[in-house]
Amino acid sequence: TLTVTELQSGSTLNLGKFNFTDTSSEIDLDLADATGTSDSLTVGLDIFETGTTDAGTVDLLDVTGIESVTINLSSSDTDVTTATISGVDAGDATSVTLTGGVITTATVDGAATHTVDATAITAATTLVASADIQTLKGSSTAATTFTMSTNLNNADTIEGGAATTDSLTATIDGLDATTGALNISGVETVALTGSSSASSLDLSSVTGMTTLALAGSVDQTITNLTSGTTIQLDDGASSPTAFTGTLDVSLADSSSSSDALTVQLTGTGTGNSTLDGSNIETLYLSGADDA
Repeated sequence: TLTVTELQSGSTLNLGKFNFTDTSSEIDLDLADATGTSDSLTVGLDIFETGTTDAGTVDLLDVTGIESVTINLSSSDTDVTTATISGVDAGDATSVTLTGGVITTATVDGAATHTVDATAITAATTLVASADIQTLKGSSTAATTFTMSTNLNNADTIEGGAATTDSLTATIDGLDATTGALNISGVETVALTGSSSASSLDLSSVTGMTTLALAGSVDQTITNLTSGTTIQLDDGASSPTAFTGTLDVSLADSSSSSDALTVQLTGTGTGNSTLDGSNIETLYLSGADDA
């Protein structure tokens, strides 16, 4: 464990040429006075590789007691192409900003309501959600993967960037008309797996999505889907899980005489699903059936 104490709010601390891969290792940064309500700290991490890998790792960065944290991920080791922060413990932070130019994976545990801003990351990024209420902002220019686990509902705000391959994965269970009113923008592929109970999803605040991938055996109700969206009946994984429930779909605007919906069949041979929709003039079926 590396511990640095007596830091001043508003200061910058640059840490260089290290790689903490041991699961018991951490970087613990403490302010001299953390009683303020708007403390800030900028941390520069120069991450080196271990052995023959091209990855640098920080197992845990502890910055509790600081409301605004900026983390600059970089490497003067030209062999390092990937930086992983397995955990950022920022229990008081309402804002965590990530910057840098290496491929990044970060899991941030902040205050009960907080923002993780990776818009300044210039390489492919994966943001892993904690159980808190989060606003996650992906890279402005590079592809971002949002990994939500079971933590996606109406309290979260997800923002993709200019890349055309941003994606989100989540497991949903029993979302209703309120908790299922998702807030997602600029994410092209959204993959949702139902676990135990049926969900109702209101997609009126989902923009920029071109593919909705569904998996699991529980029924799903989708309202306010944009016409022209592709519904994929599996999760898109390398070994895909199919959707085998009943899907009830209604469009955000079905007043047009040329509303269309594309359904991508699974071809996984794992079972059949049922599609129930109305006021859709054209239904396109693609892929392979399960026969």
